[in-house]
Amino acid sequence: MFIITDYEREFITKYLKNGKEKIKEAETLNDLEDLLSDIDLELVCGENGMDENFDLTDFGRKAQNIHDDIFFRNHDYDEKTYSYISNY
Repeated sequence: MFIITDYEREFITKYLKNGKEKIKEAETLNDLEDLLSDIDLELVCGENGMDENFDLTDFGRKAQNIHDDIFFRNHDYDEKTYSYISNY
């Protein structure tokens, strides 16, 4: 089981299209990859996440921080393979 805070859950539910359903699907499948991908594509790289010069907006930075916090809280770095592995 992965860890997601109440604040992250509220943010995703509020701003990600079908966010509540996507969180539930991630919990059911015990897989964060699709949820993290949706946060990245729809919120960080989406219309509100970047300005006309493709620089992150305040909203984009907040969405990126949420994405990163969820990722790093639920993955460990394996120094033997130089990659992250899920810990859920």
